Amino acid sequence: MPLRDDPNLRKLQSSPLIVEPGNEQGVVALFAGICEEEFGMRIQDIRAGYPDCTAIGKSGRRIEIEFEYESSRFNHPDDAAGKLCDWVVCWIDNAKKGEKRRKNIKVKELSSLSRFSELGPKVWIQPYQPANVERLTGYRRHTAWTVPSEARKGDLLLVYRSGQTGGDHTHHGALNDCGIRQET
Repeated sequence: MPLRDDPNLRKLQSSPLIVEPGNEQGVVALFAGICEEEFGMRIQDIRAGYPDCTAIGKSGRRIEIEFEYESSRFNHPDDAAGKLCDWVVCWIDNAKKGEKRRKNIKVKELSSLSRFSELGPKVWIQPYQPANVERLTGYRRHTAWTVPSEARKGDLLLVYRSGQTGGDHTHHGALNDCGIRQET
């Protein structure tokens, strides 16, 4: 089988993987390769059932781990209290903070580790209708404005007016904590 060549996956330099994970299995492989160095633990067991992994810390403490590509995909309402699972290990933490279903469970977002800082921000290009210009020009918060769900704080969002004839009307900015564009 040929090597998967996905142009959307960025190359990793300081990793056991050549490119960033593109799915849950990639997160499992990456965690297995860095867990001792990064988190001071070793894997005791990986399984198909919930939770996916048992790891042992240097102190001998057992940590039950569930892997997800995106934290928003963690959906185990029967374990909202975190009795079966201690951590969710993901590549992207895009769940809303304080969600009941993960209230007592720590989320470890691998893409935010300093060893992967070479990835830098992603760039998103998005059209907007001329009728929505006022939404981009003010400093008010607009809850109806959306950005790609994978976009994160620090990413670059390029927007352009669609349906225009003539002229370049590109605006750019970085996303803040709320996903709202900040002019740069």
